[in-house]
Amino acid sequence: MRSEINLVLEKYRRFNDNNLARLVRTVERHITNQISRELQVHGYHSVSARHLQVFEHLDTEGVSIIQLAQRAGISKQAMSKMVKEVAQEGFVNVITDDRDNRVQLVNVTKKGAELIVDIRRATSRRCDELLSSNVVTKEEIAQANNTFTKLLNHFETVGFAGRFEINLN
Repeated sequence: MRSEINLVLEKYRRFNDNNLARLVRTVERHITNQISRELQVHGYHSVSARHLQVFEHLDTEGVSIIQLAQRAGISKQAMSKMVKEVAQEGFVNVITDDRDNRVQLVNVTKKGAELIVDIRRATSRRCDELLSSNVVTKEEIAQANNTFTKLLNHFETVGFAGRFEINLN
């Protein structure tokens, strides 16, 4: 019995070595954690890595919590909790939509706009570090952006339902 389990686990370990979704999530987590640590050093002590999802999906007109959750790919409840936390810190305002009082709109404040600028700077520094350490080239970053833009456009067009598998063997 134990050897059967070990065979299954070994098969999935090899699969995970080339699993696009796992690789993307892991790289994203490392970059997000680095950005979060830099923000902490610069005085944003209440902003965690998970809060960055709120700021990545805000727009200038204000956006509903439901839209934020959909853009981030998380539940409305999880996004509501994060929005409440960053609103308490003064980074966003939450107001009721004039057109539909059931809808809560999230608007960035001046303090939040300053944070977004600092997030962009920290993100650029991570990219510059990767380039200067020769981990990747500008061309590879451009190709990755192109590839992920195509994937995102595909999923936004056809939806996220269904299976997505790539066999790299």
